[in-house]
Amino acid sequence: MKLLIVDDEKLTREGILKSLPWEKLGIHQTFLADDGIHGLKIALKEKPDLILTDVRMPRMSGVEMAEEILKVLPNAIILFMSAYSDKEYLKAAI
Repeated sequence: MKLLIVDDEKLTREGILKSLPWEKLGIHQTFLADDGIHGLKIALKEKPDLILTDVRMPRMSGVEMAEEILKVLPNAIILFMSAYSDKEYLKAAI
């Protein structure tokens, strides 16, 4: 499986990448992106099976990115993360 981690915070991206034994979980390739636009480009090129994304990012939110990805990769699993409790973003993600 392929994993894409999208977050505008470098420490968060790298922390997630280093914190779990991805190989043991069946993830054999990982990709990192710093915002939704880069995440979308990588997703369209690499076709990840699993995408972990921040909800709120500059240039393109995780929700907007997910909408575009699902048009091309409808079977992709997208998990949203957020440090905010903004209910509008949460509703959009659902």
